[in-house]
Amino acid sequence: MAGIKKSISGATAAHQIIPSQPISMSADKFLFSCLQVFVLFFQWARSSLLSTQSRLSAAVPENARLEPSKPVSEEEEGRVLGKPAPAITPRYSNLVDPSTYNDLGLCSSLPLRVHKFAHLADKGALRAQEDWKRLVGPIRNFTGCLSPRFNGIAVAVPECIPERLEIVTYANEFAFLHDDILDNVGKEEGDHENNEMAAGFGSVLNPGDNVKMSASGKSQMQAKLILELLAINEPQAMVLLKCWEGLVKGESGSQHFNFQRLDEYLPHRVINLGQTFWFGIITFAMGLTISPDEAEKANNITDPAYATLALANDYFSWEKEYIEFKQNPTSDDMANAIWIIMKEHSVDLEEAKKICQDKIRESCEEYVRRKREFERQATGKVSTDLLRYLSALEFSISGNVVWSQYTHRYNFGKPAVKENEDTDDEGAKSDDSKTSLNDSTDSTVVDVKTTATSGLLSSANDVLMTRTAKSLVGPILDVQLPELPDKVILSPSRYVKSLPSKKIRHHAIDALNIWFNVPEAELEVIKEAIDLLHNSSLMLDDIEDDSPLRRGFPSTHVVYGISQTINSANYLYVMALEMTQRLNSPACLNVFIDELKRLHIGQSLDLYWTANVQCPSLEEYLRMVDYKTGGLFQMVAKLMAIKSPMAGRVPDLSNMTTLFGRYFQIRDDYQNLTSEEYTNQKGWCEDLDEGKFSPPPNPLPNHKTQQHQTPSHAASAPD
Repeated sequence: MAGIKKSISGATAAHQIIPSQPISMSADKFLFSCLQVFVLFFQWARSSLLSTQSRLSAAVPENARLEPSKPVSEEEEGRVLGKPAPAITPRYSNLVDPSTYNDLGLCSSLPLRVHKFAHLADKGALRAQEDWKRLVGPIRNFTGCLSPRFNGIAVAVPECIPERLEIVTYANEFAFLHDDILDNVGKEEGDHENNEMAAGFGSVLNPGDNVKMSASGKSQMQAKLILELLAINEPQAMVLLKCWEGLVKGESGSQHFNFQRLDEYLPHRVINLGQTFWFGIITFAMGLTISPDEAEKANNITDPAYATLALANDYFSWEKEYIEFKQNPTSDDMANAIWIIMKEHSVDLEEAKKICQDKIRESCEEYVRRKREFERQATGKVSTDLLRYLSALEFSISGNVVWSQYTHRYNFGKPAVKENEDTDDEGAKSDDSKTSLNDSTDSTVVDVKTTATSGLLSSANDVLMTRTAKSLVGPILDVQLPELPDKVILSPSRYVKSLPSKKIRHHAIDALNIWFNVPEAELEVIKEAIDLLHNSSLMLDDIEDDSPLRRGFPSTHVVYGISQTINSANYLYVMALEMTQRLNSPACLNVFIDELKRLHIGQSLDLYWTANVQCPSLEEYLRMVDYKTGGLFQMVAKLMAIKSPMAGRVPDLSNMTTLFGRYFQIRDDYQNLTSEEYTNQKGWCEDLDEGKFSPPPNPLPNHKTQQHQTPSHAASAPD
């Protein structure tokens, strides 16, 4: 999994990150030194501005004004003014256009959201199926989370942390496979299957009981799943495992009760559906921590939500369950709301379905009402995680209702879901989601009518060009074949470009242009060239640092693979060179080549010090930063100076851009250690895991030190 960190070799105790030498500079002195650098920087910038102001004024029209500031969103305004934020501010999902799906009027008040990276959910489902085939046996007529339009987990838990999405879907697919066994065996064999799974969870939850796991293939899958969950977040994984154990223990011995009334059946169905299991899935997927006391308080609120999920599941799975019931000679009754309504009210199938629909609507509306009332009364008295869980249940209801209409699990007579393929038509390592990558950048509302699947692959024929009659006759001799598209090679770069960004370099270019006054067309060329180089460096840097996250999302190589990502990053260099050529200036090309060489030299030293556990001097560290981080800023200033009509009237800005690069890198290193936002996006003190060096935890000596026993922390590419 992308979220599993690489451990530092040797002992994993706290002493690993304590410097072996006495700290030569306190944190206060270090920050004061940084402040001195910034003061010098701004004094220099101010004097330069004043000295050129009179000359620049002639070039700037009197009526010129700065562009108005960007409007603040309602969410940002609430944060500034101290207004309460919504329980869930969507971060990992897109809102689906309601005109593109039909919820049958069952949950019209609830929005439908789909995960931006649904292809990771598809990957988890397909991996579970492959493991089952390899370890347990053939899969016949099975469909789990996958569907031609949405992945079940991608819409039921759309705010799942991306690095957990694959394993959460794997777990749910495993549960589906286990559930299908129970639907096709008798009570005694079903109890055995549940007891075997409960023993697997018990061996982890209660190790002192000496519970032994079975050696069956299913138990091997279960053990592998448990290890992956624990490696990501052990406390939250233990909650999920405890909830799952409760589900299978509750199911054992209770598969075929002869219910006569819906109000008798529904509490049983809610437990059988997996109320506690789904609580564990949501809290683990979203990284929520909810105390048992709080969870108990919320039960009265969530009962209608789970009743809605149970009734909707029975409604959509009726045909599947009825066929299985008729084919199972040991079954004499059905545990399905439609069946019980028919018996209780003496009505036919169609009337029973209408009654069930009404019950679904009523319970959904009741949950929304109870949730809103609870939020009004309890806000500030309960944890934010509990409120997030209650909001997540709304997404689960709408996601389940819409997904159930498309999944072949409940819809028969439709083409089978396509088997696993290794890559999609854009080069992702697993099935790619057309709604996840392509639509995640430009809009927060997805028109799913234009996207055929949630993540299942379009065939290779969608990528290959239609061949002409001539090429069909003799393609080997035809030298006029169409050009290959660049869709595959650009997909990794488009992915990293789609990730959230503050556009610092664009702002810096716009600020410098107050002095340089570069024409707009050439300014856009410079911005594009810098963007290409920056995105390339992000992809390569994450590979070289073995970093699983970038800006809170899976790194590019995690999604597309290392080889494809390297190839795409190299292609961006070519595109950046091509873009620089458009400036029609040999001097610009020379600047581009010189600074690109410096960027790579700086990165080489960073990698060398880390690999050889060699601590640089402060001067060496700063020089590396000047090359690696300051290089792009230097390139920007030099390219703008060459294309500026103010030639000779703007002073050399090299010192300013050098200091700005140092500020940018040192701030980034410090944020890595102290910023909660940085921790959420890259992981806590991630650079420490990478064995790098930098000033904050261990100010570097002014003399060259050849070797340190313990690696500390270093500069990694800022966003």
